[in-house]
Amino acid sequence: LGVKRTFPDLAHHTVWHPENPNDELDRIISSPVPSGDPTLYIQHVAATDPTARLDGRTALYVLTPVPPLKDRRWWEEHRNAYRAATIKRVCERIGLKPEEIEEQADWTPLEFEREQYCHDGSIFALAASFFQSAYFRPANASPDIANAFFAGGGSQPGGGIPLVMLSGYIASRTILQRLGLPLPPSEAGQIA
Repeated sequence: LGVKRTFPDLAHHTVWHPENPNDELDRIISSPVPSGDPTLYIQHVAATDPTARLDGRTALYVLTPVPPLKDRRWWEEHRNAYRAATIKRVCERIGLKPEEIEEQADWTPLEFEREQYCHDGSIFALAASFFQSAYFRPANASPDIANAFFAGGGSQPGGGIPLVMLSGYIASRTILQRLGLPLPPSEAGQIA
């Protein structure tokens, strides 16, 4: 959200959990429809980086966990209502007035699947579970298919920009090694 005000008391990372977290988890695991009361995460970069405030304006990144994409029609039909309900909750939590919102954009599992090639629109890859975290994630080289390699948040070492970049680095080095090609020289400050 691009808003025409600042939030001096809002932290860089803020999370509000629902009254019934079990309902939210059950829906994420077994329902194609998101919870009506999801966890709400807000990232407010301007809290730690004053250059992110411009002329009394700031940006907020808002995230709610939703199930993997099993019912495309639901998102096509309810996207606007879900966005409106989420923005209403943000406004209530931080004292933002709807008329203070100048810009807004949203991404649903539809976009994550179509534009980022995330399986079922899931940014957490196969599953957001313990056995899909860290070293439980699939290796960068397939143990079953010759010359098949994986890079990204769904493979080792995990999600998040630094780890996804490291995943690509690991996969590319593995490919070069298997082809018998020289590895690029490492420079100071880079991964060796």
